[in-house]
Amino acid sequence: AVREQVRRSTVWIRAQVAEGESEGSGFVSRQGWVLTNAHVVENSRSVQVVFDSGTPQHRARPARVVRVGAPGTAQDIALLAVDTAGVPPLRLADLDKLPQGSPIAAFGFPLGASVAASGRGPEISLRGGRVSAFRRDGAGKLEWVESDMLIEVGSSGGPVVTPEARVVGLSTMVVGPLLRTARVVPSTNLRAFAPQAVQ
Repeated sequence: AVREQVRRSTVWIRAQVAEGESEGSGFVSRQGWVLTNAHVVENSRSVQVVFDSGTPQHRARPARVVRVGAPGTAQDIALLAVDTAGVPPLRLADLDKLPQGSPIAAFGFPLGASVAASGRGPEISLRGGRVSAFRRDGAGKLEWVESDMLIEVGSSGGPVVTPEARVVGLSTMVVGPLLRTARVVPSTNLRAFAPQAVQ
């Protein structure tokens, strides 16, 4: 039931940019709002949000970019306005109650259209892992949630959730010499970035 709830709320995003097309993932954070990474939609000419990608119920709706943060940083966040009618939003996790080592899962669309088997778009992917660290800045403010999950191109902006379907943050980047460490923009940053669009 939790997996189905998160699946329905996770969206595939296609943005037309000067270089061609940018793809990524996102999630419905509140009715009428979708959150994703800034680097997915930065400098886009148009954005399409695809609901239920990879299923017979797939449907694309135009979205308006309302606010874009800073790609490559812990503010790699973008807020989209889109018709989300009928799609249940996801709630944010309380990270103060999330211990190091907690199980989490990332939902998204790795490799996007290149792995779509039909005109319905790519099917959703689920990657499991654990919280390996909470990385803070020099002032002690939480900057990143770190995980051992495997995150691939196309999963950017997708929700990382607890077993209770609460959003820990957005899949954002992989770092390290073997590219095996995932950085997740934390829910605290999402709440501060778009307080009107989360719950």
